[in-house]
Amino acid sequence: MKKITTIIILILCFTISTFAQWSSVSSGTSDRLWVTDFADETNAVIGSSDANGTFLISEDAGNNWTNHNTGEEYRFYDIDMLDANNGRACGYAVFMTTDNGGQTWNFTEVAGTTFIQSLDFIDENTGWIVGFQGMIMKTTDAGENWTTQTTGVPHDIWEVQAVNENLIFAAGRNTVTEKGMFFITTDGGENWVTEEISDKLMSVACIDENKWFAGGVQGKLYYTDNAGETWTNEVIKSGTDIMDIKFIDQNNGFLMCYDDNDPYSPNSYIYKTIDGGQNWELSYQANSQKMYSIAFSSPHHGIACGADGRVWLYDEEPQNIQKNKDEYFKIYPNPSNGIFTIENPQGFKNLVGLVITDITGKTIYMTRGHAPLHIDLTSENAPLQRGIYFINIKTETEIFTEKIIIQ
Repeated sequence: MKKITTIIILILCFTISTFAQWSSVSSGTSDRLWVTDFADETNAVIGSSDANGTFLISEDAGNNWTNHNTGEEYRFYDIDMLDANNGRACGYAVFMTTDNGGQTWNFTEVAGTTFIQSLDFIDENTGWIVGFQGMIMKTTDAGENWTTQTTGVPHDIWEVQAVNENLIFAAGRNTVTEKGMFFITTDGGENWVTEEISDKLMSVACIDENKWFAGGVQGKLYYTDNAGETWTNEVIKSGTDIMDIKFIDQNNGFLMCYDDNDPYSPNSYIYKTIDGGQNWELSYQANSQKMYSIAFSSPHHGIACGADGRVWLYDEEPQNIQKNKDEYFKIYPNPSNGIFTIENPQGFKNLVGLVITDITGKTIYMTRGHAPLHIDLTSENAPLQRGIYFINIKTETEIFTEKIIIQ
């Protein structure tokens, strides 16, 4: 009975998103903070690319940081925290592991490498490292041994992401033509397919097995919804380099770019999407400050780090307004069998669209129009799973989120 009561309370309240709040927090260092990652909702890490082994840890979601200097003259260029304890990292010709949340690190110099730029692991044992001068390597034993893989073209790879043990996507540049490159394998790296494009690429993100993004110079963002068979692109902000892209779920994502005409103190920008990358809106601008990396534990909480020891905290927890929701909109019946009506007495002003997602963030319904809206999820998903779903109604000024139950 207590569980049922809790669900009903959630249904009777809705949220209105507030303006995104970015604020600077002290890192306790002036080092160049190159990469950050969340281990879980409260534990986060930051690695420095200065050659002094600086590594920062937060146990309160990024509000406070402690320096756990490794004591080694190694640089951190990428970090993949698998959970609150286990993590993998790389820098130059070094592979690193931790089993205590970054309190201590084990360093292994990887033979045959000169500059390891990025890594991604699908579990504690299996992962890939990539870098400059044509380097791709795979391990299946947590870095004890590495197998060299080849693409057949001279390249520098900036970032890699493993969708699963077979499907891996990476991006970078051809070092001869100085053009951008996509790298895709569907057999774990035994064979790589490459595609050359006009723009150099520095960042990648995979939402699922088909929907991928790649960011590059001149503010170009590339997108595919068929695992790289075809690509479209758009300019997010001209004159910038897109350095990092992160998706939290199917709909919510962020990207970071900075001006490419000022190498020392460029303006940095963070853009946000709530519809799977169909639209991007400016979330934050840091003038004369260079960002290098972003990470998010949820659509409402994240971290950015950059030059001179700078760390920014993103906190946009929606405000729960305990009011009679009938003043704003009605959803009936709720609970339902998947067929219901959304009615707004005051009228949805400047309605942009409506998205319904399941608890994993997967979009199951999307529409544009005006209230009243008559929704039939039974025709969209057969059979539709019972459980909790979320309705996101976006106008030009607000986002309304409501929980519904399908019985």
